[in-house]
Amino acid sequence: MVANDEVVTLGDVEDATDAYEAKLDESFFRVRLNRATQLQIAT
Repeated sequence: MVANDEVVTLGDVEDATDAYEAKLDESFFRVRLNRATQLQIAT
């Protein structure tokens, strides 16, 4: 959880977006990249 108050600020959303994208990079996309062939990675 990023927001510290009842009001969610633009900064909270930006911080949450960065954290969410980092999580995707290290799990969701990493699994798919690990399964890809060298040819698929190069394109």
